[in-house]
Amino acid sequence: MTSDDDARFPAGPLLRRIAELAADGLAAERAVRVAGARAALVDRALLQHDFPFLRAEALEGQDPVLRRLRGAARERAVEARLVRFLEEHAGFVSRRQARPSEANGAVATTGEETTAYRPPDYGRALIFPVATPAGRPAGLLDVKGAGVAPRRRPSIEPHASGLMFLGEALREAVYARLVDAALRHAGIRCRALPVYGVLDLGFDARLPGGRALPAGLLVRRAHRRPGCRGGLKHPDSPLVALELGLELALRHYGLTSAAPMTRVEIAPGISGEIAVRWGGTPLRLGRRDQREIAAAVGFEGGTLRLEGINVQLTREAETYRGRRPAPQILDFGAWRARARFEHPAASLVALRLLRLGEIIVPGDPRYVQPDPRLAIPQGFLDVECFALARRFRAGDVSVRALARRLDGAIADVTAAWRSS
Repeated sequence: MTSDDDARFPAGPLLRRIAELAADGLAAERAVRVAGARAALVDRALLQHDFPFLRAEALEGQDPVLRRLRGAARERAVEARLVRFLEEHAGFVSRRQARPSEANGAVATTGEETTAYRPPDYGRALIFPVATPAGRPAGLLDVKGAGVAPRRRPSIEPHASGLMFLGEALREAVYARLVDAALRHAGIRCRALPVYGVLDLGFDARLPGGRALPAGLLVRRAHRRPGCRGGLKHPDSPLVALELGLELALRHYGLTSAAPMTRVEIAPGISGEIAVRWGGTPLRLGRRDQREIAAAVGFEGGTLRLEGINVQLTREAETYRGRRPAPQILDFGAWRARARFEHPAASLVALRLLRLGEIIVPGDPRYVQPDPRLAIPQGFLDVECFALARRFRAGDVSVRALARRLDGAIADVTAAWRSS
C-alpha cells in the first residue's frame, strides 16, 4: 500500500463482525447465489487495505502457483483473485428477489445459499460477513441492489424494486470518488464512504413501460447508520448545519445532493389555495397547513421550487468533534453535477411541515455557484455509465477497460484542482 492509496479512501472505521453494526432490529435472512454474477469494477487498493489476507504477499502464502509468477503475470493473477473474492462473497440476491416478479424475471441461481443481514431501513441492501481462509471474522460487505426483504414484494414503483441498475451502480461508484476528491481538495475532514466494486448480476431489472436494463450490485464498506429514524434529524440537531455546510462546500465543485425526489414545488391552486408537490407527488393539505407553508417559505405567487438537500452521513457524525473517525457521506444515487444553481436550497428535518428546515435563497451570501476552475461538467458520466453497463453486459468492454475509462474521466475533470 502506498501513501497515495491511503489518501484516496478513509482508513476506517472498519467493522469486522455483524455485532459491530450496533443496529437495533438487525434481521438475518437467506440469500441465494446468482449464477451469472461477475465483477465489472474492482478497487484493488481498497480491498487489500480493508482485507489484509488479500494483499499479494498474503495470497502468495496461500497459493504456491502465485509464488512462482513474476511481473505482469503475477499482477494479473492477483487481480483475478480479487475479482473472484468479490464475486464469491457478494454475488447474491435475497430469496424473495430471485423469484419472478414485475421487477425482474426468474433469476438463474446456483442453489448455494448464505446468511446475510438486513439493518432496519435497508430496502435493497444486505450485509455479508467475510472470513479469512482460516475461518476468522475478517470484515463485512455492504451490498446494495441485493433485493427486498422476505415479506416484501418487488415492484416497479419508485424505490420498491429491490434492485439497482448496473449503470446506476457504476455511476454511484464514480460520484463517491468525485465527492471524496472534492472533500480532500477543500480540506474538509469528512470523507465519502468507499466502494469496493460493482457486479453485473447477469439479468435485467424492469422499468415502467416494459423497458429493462442490466441489473447490478454496488459493494461498499460496511458502516453504521445514524440513530435518527429515516435519516431525518431534529431541527435543532447540529447535524442539520453540518449537512448543509457540506452541501454548500461541494457546490463550489458543481456537486449537489439535491435531486427530483427531494424537490418541493409550490404553485397557485384553485379557489385561492396552493398546490404542493413533494418529489413530484401531489400532497393534500388543509388550508391551515397551506397558509403555514406559504408563510414559512415566503410564497407570493408563481411557482416556487425548493431543492431539499440529501447529504447522508454515517453514525460518526453524531459524535464528531473534529477528531477521527470523521463522518463519511454515503448513498450517491441522488448526487449530480450541475453548471448552475437557481432555486433555494433547504435542509430536510423531522417535525416540520414538508420536512423543511433552514432555507438558503439565491442572493444569500452563503448561496454558492460552481467555481469555473473547479466545477465538474454538468451531467458528468450520467449517460456514459449506462452505455458502459450495456457494453460490459454484451462483452464489448473488459473489467480493465471499464476501469481505465472511468479512472481517466475522473482524472481529467479533477486535473485542474492540483493547481488551484
